[in-house]
Parts: sequence; C-alpha cells; structure tokens
Amino acid sequence: MWRTYLPHALRILHQAGAGDMEERYELSFWVGRCLQVEGRIKEAVRCFEECWRWRSGQFAEEHPSRLVSQHELARAYQADGQIKRAVALLEQVVTVQERTLAEEHPNRLASQHVLGGAYGSDGQIKKAVALLEQVVAVRERTLAEEHPDRQTSQHVLGIAYQADGQIKKAVALLEQVVAVRERTLAEEHPDRLASQHNLALAYQTEGDLPQVVELLEHVVTILGRTFAEDHPSRLKAQWNLIHVYRAHGQEQKAMDLEQRMAAVRTRHGIS
Repeated sequence: MWRTYLPHALRILHQAGAGDMEERYELSFWVGRCLQVEGRIKEAVRCFEECWRWRSGQFAEEHPSRLVSQHELARAYQADGQIKRAVALLEQVVTVQERTLAEEHPNRLASQHVLGGAYGSDGQIKKAVALLEQVVAVRERTLAEEHPDRQTSQHVLGIAYQADGQIKKAVALLEQVVAVRERTLAEEHPDRLASQHNLALAYQTEGDLPQVVELLEHVVTILGRTFAEDHPSRLKAQWNLIHVYRAHGQEQKAMDLEQRMAAVRTRHGIS
C-alpha cells in the first residue's frame, strides 16, 4: 500500500512551498523508512538528515521524536557504509536512553541492538558481542521466543559471534533463529531470508559447502522472486553464492551468475 503512495509523498516533500512545519518532517521521516526498505539508501539518508536537523533544533536531547530520528538516521548511515557517523550518533542515543529509560524499555534495547550491529560493522567486535549479549539476555528474559525483537537481536549476536571466531556459538544461535522464523514467517519475509543467508555464511566458515550451496540457492531464488534486481540484499546474496560455487568447484554456475549480475549492474549504473 505504501509503495502506491510513495511517489505522491516524495512530490510533496520536493515542492518548494511545502513549508517548514512539523508535519513535513514527520512525512520525511516515514518516507525515509520506506525508501530504506526499498534499498534506496542515499535517498533515505537525505530524508532522515532533513528530519533530524529540524527536530534537533526544536526538541530537547531527551525528546523521543528527536531520539528516534537520530536512531533511524544512524541506521541509514550504517546501510550506506558511513559506519563512523552511525556509531557516533548511536552512542549519543544510547547514553541518553541509559540515563532516562529502564533496562527493559523497548526503545533503549532497540538502540543498544543497533549500536551493537554498528560496532560489528566498524570492526569493534568485542564491544559488539558484549553489548548484544546484554540485549539478548534482557529480551530472552522479557519476550516470548517468537517475538521479532528477540529474534532480531539473536540474529545479530550470531553474526557477531561469527566475526569473533566463535563459530559453534554462531551456528547454534542462527539455527535457532532460522527454526523459529521458518515456523512463524512467510517464505519470502526479509527477516527469514536474512537469517537463512547468514546461517549459510556460518556453515561456510565451518566448511559445510553442500549445505551452504543449498541454502544460498534457496535464498537467491526467493529474493529473485520478491526483490528488485538491483536491491542490495539480492545482489549481496548472489555475490556470496558465486564465491560458494567457486569454492565448491562449480565454475560454470559461478560464471553464469556473474554474467547476469554484470548485466544488472550495467542496466542500473552500479559500480
């Protein structure tokens, strides 16, 4: 439904006389979230920056609207590869929330969770593991096994364990996440696909190549049915599958997929 309205919302935001009022920046915030889901990260960053600048000038440091816009801007920066900026913004958010919110508060946990992921992307793996273990411990104590927030934090902790060389822990946790998501989410749900994708990468680290090929082929097939051909998640999964094909001695499959990806990159001007 929101995809239908998105072009109209963008047109409103781009109108010169749209006005400097709270409703404009609220719309900018939600358009940014939609653009990020679509993989249009550069555009999402611009929307979130506009919203955050306005709210920073209007609201106190502890105001929920200011904090949530800062949180989402940091997530967009991370998706755009601007990891240092993401970490700096998130550390500010977490500092404020740890001072003003209870340990179990969903907003505090959400920001700690995203900061943990950003630490991992920034190579600060020990910090990532420590913070994510803290988040997972609270969410396992307070949320049901199927709760999306609990599942998401376990997923990101599994990735951090893998980056930290704790492969057994990574595989065990990601297998647990995949089992729950396969039971509770549709086959094409992005969260289910993401956990299957990362479990495949963990299996690859263990050297279980046949299982990696099977799982990644499944992910690539579903992404090909549900995501645009230039979506970052689809391209990343295809690229990983190429590497796995080569490691498994399936050079022809690797070359065929590489050629299809090259055509996509040419069509969409992706470097």
